[in-house]
Amino acid sequence: MCEVCGSKILGKPFDATIEGAKLTVCRKCSALGTRLTARTTVRSVQSKRRSKTRTSPVRLPKRSTPRSQPSLEPTLELVNGFGKLIREAREAAGLDHDELGKRINEKTSVLKKLEAQRMRPDNKLAQKLQYTLKIKLLEPIKPIEVTQGLKPTPLPLSGLTLEDYVKRTKDTGKVDT
Repeated sequence: MCEVCGSKILGKPFDATIEGAKLTVCRKCSALGTRLTARTTVRSVQSKRRSKTRTSPVRLPKRSTPRSQPSLEPTLELVNGFGKLIREAREAAGLDHDELGKRINEKTSVLKKLEAQRMRPDNKLAQKLQYTLKIKLLEPIKPIEVTQGLKPTPLPLSGLTLEDYVKRTKDTGKVDT
């Protein structure tokens, strides 16, 4: 099949260089470029067979160790006032938005949005900013301690159902403890 016009090649196919590309073409299309050599039909059939073996998919060996799954629960959080912190560190380093953007491979519009806190950086961008500006943007998540709250009231287990407990609470107007 001619790689230029798409028609079936009758007779000998030709190898031709057309606009810098080596193509297998028919006699008519070979005039469009520089003719390299005349090919025989037997050779073209053999090259098609070889190309089939070359295009077979490459099978990679299976991994011996499974990939580690990323943690679904975040372990780091962004510090409060990160925009002001980024701007002050950038100015202290004597960088404008363009220079900082080139250093960390980010757009200046992204940096401006970060400084105005109209955008929150992902962990990868925050780490690049930390490294370049030598600041701390990510901190470990602190566990929240609940100091006040309602203590669960134990229900008496003397054959009392939830329905009985609700009825008793409605009748007396107070909760049994």
